[in-house]
Amino acid sequence: MICVSKWPPLQNQQQINNIFEEDVELEADSVRATQLKIREVRTQQLSEIALQVRARLRDKRDIVFAITGEEGEGKSVLSIQLARLICGTDVPFGLENNVIFDPDPKSVGKKIYDLPHFSPVIVDEAVKVAYKGNFMHGSQKFLKQLFSVCRGQYKCIILCIPNFRDLDLFFRQHRVGRWLFVVNRGMAVSLMKRRNPFDSDPWRVKENFEIVEGALKNNHDPAPSALAAAMRQTRNFQSILYFPNLEPAMLAEYERLKDEVSPNFDSLSMQKSSVRETKMRDAVKALITTYITDNPDITIAQLVKKSGLSQGLVNDLVLEQSAKTTGMLRRKEHKGVVLNSEGT
Repeated sequence: MICVSKWPPLQNQQQINNIFEEDVELEADSVRATQLKIREVRTQQLSEIALQVRARLRDKRDIVFAITGEEGEGKSVLSIQLARLICGTDVPFGLENNVIFDPDPKSVGKKIYDLPHFSPVIVDEAVKVAYKGNFMHGSQKFLKQLFSVCRGQYKCIILCIPNFRDLDLFFRQHRVGRWLFVVNRGMAVSLMKRRNPFDSDPWRVKENFEIVEGALKNNHDPAPSALAAAMRQTRNFQSILYFPNLEPAMLAEYERLKDEVSPNFDSLSMQKSSVRETKMRDAVKALITTYITDNPDITIAQLVKKSGLSQGLVNDLVLEQSAKTTGMLRRKEHKGVVLNSEGT
């Protein structure tokens, strides 16, 4: 199947700057020129990431992006702009071809195979298929299928998901190579996995959490610039990214395609299962919290024994509640119990 691109490729920095320029309305020409120059420098980071991905794919090496952030802040916009830059002029891009709006395990394989080599594949609602494997085994099967297909085809997977830790622990530690957190519309923080064979948590989740909390000084609703500045101090920080909105025509097509997706039996089952599993997860977290509250000296091993859950899941749940339970668990290395994000 030959994929024809309906949209002009974003092949260089000037084109992405031109999109920005259409939205800038300043009275003074000098101020306008200065503003555009600043945006040109800022958006250069996104182009550089795309060039790195293009080189990696052509070296027959896959890559997986996780794009996270609050709903409506621009995860899908960033994923599409990044995908267009990755495609450049030699690989066609189209919303119908490159974006998976409704992850359906029965059809996604064929859709990916129909794309040319070195193409980006965007999973727009990755939360439906990438939720932690302890609960949604079917979604993990899909995710493994997606990764396997894309790897053999030298394609780039871009997962749009609200929370990075919604991804299965193994997948986020061993598959995701780049994490883009959308701070607000038009701005994101780029984080890269640390490459250390002895590192039990290449994303330093607990350590980075403490760094950001300390930098924000208990500010629970920081300004985007303050949050970005705090994330600069994390161990995985790479750069601040700026990205433009989609052109009006492309944005309209994106909204149309998303609205046209008719839920099939499989997706409905996933959604119903997701509700059930979310309730189950909340109940388990409440149980873990109760155990910790009743016995502050309890260890991970004891929590595993009491709850009947896996050590990895218990450890993960404890980390999610770290803001509430800090200091309540004591590490006991003589028992082989170390609180980290991998549960070892």
